Amino acid sequence: MNKQHLRPLTSVRFLAALAVLMLHFGRVSSVEPHGRFMGLAQHGRAGVSFFFILSGFILTFNYREWFRKGVPAAAFKRFAQARFARVYPMHLVVLVAITPVFLWVLSVDDVLWVKAADVHRSHLVPSWIANLLLLQVYVPSITYQKLWNLPAWSVACEAFFYATFPFFVAWVMERFRTLGGLLWLAATCWFVQVVVLLGARFVVFRHHSGGEAYEILDELVYKMPFGRVFEFFIGCCAGEIFLLCRPKILDDRGGRDGLLALGLFGVLGVIAATMKHLPLTEVLYWYALYTPFFALIIVVLGSGPTFLSWLLERPIMILLGEASYSLYMIHWIAILILNHLSDLDHPNAKAKALSIGAAVLCVAVSVLCLKWIETPARTFLRSGEKRPVRGPMAEHGPVVLGRD
Repeated sequence: MNKQHLRPLTSVRFLAALAVLMLHFGRVSSVEPHGRFMGLAQHGRAGVSFFFILSGFILTFNYREWFRKGVPAAAFKRFAQARFARVYPMHLVVLVAITPVFLWVLSVDDVLWVKAADVHRSHLVPSWIANLLLLQVYVPSITYQKLWNLPAWSVACEAFFYATFPFFVAWVMERFRTLGGLLWLAATCWFVQVVVLLGARFVVFRHHSGGEAYEILDELVYKMPFGRVFEFFIGCCAGEIFLLCRPKILDDRGGRDGLLALGLFGVLGVIAATMKHLPLTEVLYWYALYTPFFALIIVVLGSGPTFLSWLLERPIMILLGEASYSLYMIHWIAILILNHLSDLDHPNAKAKALSIGAAVLCVAVSVLCLKWIETPARTFLRSGEKRPVRGPMAEHGPVVLGRD
């Protein structure tokens, strides 16, 4: 297996990150909330789903051999240390950096979502501690999930996924060793996530309506790891298929191009269905409709050259993909400042220009964070670690990039 083929999976992370930035910066750039751009930008929240699936795929590629026959304590400890080194240093640095910015913005002009929720100042300290410990997603409240560095909710979900990964490999996935069995397992995970999302939608809309109902769904389902873990499991199944029983069609350039086109057309189809306001798409597009197409795209891009290789294998794209975690984590600092500077009720060219400039600056700073914070911290924390049974590919990190 040529690991060079996996490089596009690094690059594509940057494209997913851009989708998230398009959503977040669009909301604070005085763009018309119901305009065509924001209608498209809303799909940026599905970028988190892509990273959840990719995370399962990469962890399976790297660590499945550690846990195929069980979950020994020593292997679990080394795995947890590696995951901690990958995600926590940047999370901690950004949380510390964003704290004075958030408090300043809050002191001069209530942050939009804080003001709307009438958050009491006494909640700030416990919510900060919850964010520090990556526990904020277990409290379905704006106070905990949306204060401080909001995108860190997906890192908290990833921590939950990491804890389940060894057991899913040893106790579940090991029982499905054929292509048909793994496809059935992935389809079951997809079905469960759809049922969870739609079930919650029907229950919530029986008692609430409008924006309040969607906010409750966001807190109870979108940001809760218990329902989102099935995307991660689908990524694990995709990784197992990739390693164990890859279909022969993926060994042919024409076959890969055809399947990649199918995956991309599927993504465009989801967008079109949502724009046409088809039934139930107003919540299914959050992630569920995208999941099978994202899994297909990830497996295809990892299998060999495709018609997108000319873009995804460029060194600059690989570098930006490696920095995508930093980009995802730091961009909320800019969002807080823009939220203070922008007049959300009166669209203007200055706000749009500020947003574009801030987004470009975040991309540049993310590369510096990769070089000066992420990589040194990970190297230091893993300096005494024994290497895995299977030499892992370059770290692709967790998602995160998340929608909000």
